[in-house]
Amino acid sequence: MRIRKLIIPVAALLSVGAAGAAFGEEPAVNGLLSLGVRGVEENSNSAKFQEYKDKSDGIFGKAVLGAYQNGYYVDLFGKNFGLDDQNYLIKGGKYGSFKAFFGYDETPHNYSFNNKSVFSSGIGTNTLTYNGAGVGSSDPANWTTFDQSIKRKTFGAGVEASLGSPFYVSVNANRQEINGTMPYSGASAGTTFTGAISRSAGVVDLPLPVDYTSDTLVVETGYRTKPLVLSLTGTASQFENTNPYLTWRDPNGTTAFNNVNSLAPESQLLKLAGQAVVRLPLQSALAFRGSYSQTTNNVDLTPYSAKAGVNSFNGEISYLTASAAYTISPVKPMDVKVYYNFLKKDNDSDTFSNYTLNHASSTGTTPTEVYFYKKNNAGIDVGYRLPFSTKADFGYEFLNVRRNGEIRTDAVTSTDNKLYLQVKNSSLDMLALKLRYEYLNRDAKNSLAQAGTTIPGAGFYDAADLVRHTVKTGVEIEPIKHLSVGLEYAFKQSQYNGFTFGLQEDTRHEYLVDVAYAIPDIMKLSGYFDLEQVKTFSYRNKTTNPPYKWSETVENNNYAMGLSAEVPIVKNKLTLVAGVDYEKADGMADFSTQGPQLFRIDNYDDYTRKGVNARLVYAFSKQLDFTAGYGYDRYRYNDISYDGYTNFVNSGTNDMYYSGAYSDHDYEAHSYYLKASYRF
Repeated sequence: MRIRKLIIPVAALLSVGAAGAAFGEEPAVNGLLSLGVRGVEENSNSAKFQEYKDKSDGIFGKAVLGAYQNGYYVDLFGKNFGLDDQNYLIKGGKYGSFKAFFGYDETPHNYSFNNKSVFSSGIGTNTLTYNGAGVGSSDPANWTTFDQSIKRKTFGAGVEASLGSPFYVSVNANRQEINGTMPYSGASAGTTFTGAISRSAGVVDLPLPVDYTSDTLVVETGYRTKPLVLSLTGTASQFENTNPYLTWRDPNGTTAFNNVNSLAPESQLLKLAGQAVVRLPLQSALAFRGSYSQTTNNVDLTPYSAKAGVNSFNGEISYLTASAAYTISPVKPMDVKVYYNFLKKDNDSDTFSNYTLNHASSTGTTPTEVYFYKKNNAGIDVGYRLPFSTKADFGYEFLNVRRNGEIRTDAVTSTDNKLYLQVKNSSLDMLALKLRYEYLNRDAKNSLAQAGTTIPGAGFYDAADLVRHTVKTGVEIEPIKHLSVGLEYAFKQSQYNGFTFGLQEDTRHEYLVDVAYAIPDIMKLSGYFDLEQVKTFSYRNKTTNPPYKWSETVENNNYAMGLSAEVPIVKNKLTLVAGVDYEKADGMADFSTQGPQLFRIDNYDDYTRKGVNARLVYAFSKQLDFTAGYGYDRYRYNDISYDGYTNFVNSGTNDMYYSGAYSDHDYEAHSYYLKASYRF
């Protein structure tokens, strides 16, 4: 199978010569062809090691080819032929007349390997069950072993034609297919469950079947000249899901009944967008943009609805956007930009005043709600070039958001006012400086006093009253020839003042050092150090018995550093390139409480990663070189959520059935490769 997958893309890439010949005799051809073989030792079989790439043993390659003649061109690109992360692009056309492309890309997402499921049948489908009567097995040794990963395949093609005139038309089509299995979970109550989650419910990890298809068509027409640009774009997109529902047998149930979870519904998107850009005197330009989009779907509610006449849900969300910007340089050292942006989200989805959930233990009703909002954003940016190679920039931005008060009672409206000032200086050849200060003030209005809330004084920090100070500074120094040093520092402090409970303060510091040094014909060295410190403070309120107030302080210190070297052992013939990287995240959560003692957490999203890479490159000629390489990668993750992790937890009421998803995070890998590259 791997050989068959390899033949087709290689044959397509080698066809460039024939394609170039169609444009005339002896087209100019250049490119790169490389082919290698790789071996990998990674005994833990960790999905984290190859989360988004195919790092398996075997052959790998890359090709970049181009042919040009008489204004015509063809470019081809391909890499990782036959692997799970292969990628290809073919494009060509005639300059100033027409162009076309075709692309194909595969991207894996490996979530977790060697997981276990209490379900013995149906993994990868929309129906999960297990053998036998009564509750599920409590012994993971009897469970099913499986992997959780998906693969994204993207096909794209497009053509644009202008035929040498200012008018143009383009058509682009795209299809994306996603298939596989990914982690998911459901609430188990030991009874037929298709509704709200009960606090006493157990958790059951569910292998979610993924079989998505998205088709998108974009058609654009317009007019392009230096003084005027006009365009009109239409987009149509269709999303399909083969499995709109997941049916599963509850392992906490004593009888063979099924629970139902609703998955991603099919949807349709239509969008129309236009823009106009006009160049005016005084080096000025005026731009207008606008769009309208509508997304609709229909969901079958038969498994959920107990309300007579309610068998489906029709969703409809639309966005209306409009923007205008004017840029001008009234005098030579000054440039000014004034802009305005408008966005409105409408939600005309179905609403039901007393929609009843089909849950054996539920007798209440649940009204459905829709969320909508409106944004108005405006601002001005001014830049002025001062003497001594200094430039100053300053600006002001206004943002007002009005939300649906029935849902966002904590922030019916919010208004942001932001100011910034930035100065850059490069008057000295050996020194460049930059400094930026930004101030943000947000004022939010809520309706909690009128609507009431179960936790008085609580709200979401994304729209709460906020005062934020941000400072960024940087220095680039070249004290001696062949030595450059970059220093950067950033400070951000956010204080949330609108609510008694919730996030109160977020303080961040970031330090960055970059160094590069070269000894001509002997060595090139480069290194970096990055430190990010984050501290947040939250105040909480426990309302259930016994009620008490408590606070949480979370600190994260993230480090990253590395060093690399390039050494020409034999000038223009044999070169050694090597590097080492180190990353560490150290988190902590501490608590203060008026109630029972809460213990400090020291392993709070901690991880350590170490990497070493080295390659020896032999230049056989100007066109041909050979590379031998080695890589080492080690990753360790430590978080309290994985302390004492087991697949089965006897909770006494409704047991927990965990698959082990994401628990295979640690790995240690060695990789070796040989590669030949030919340029022409």
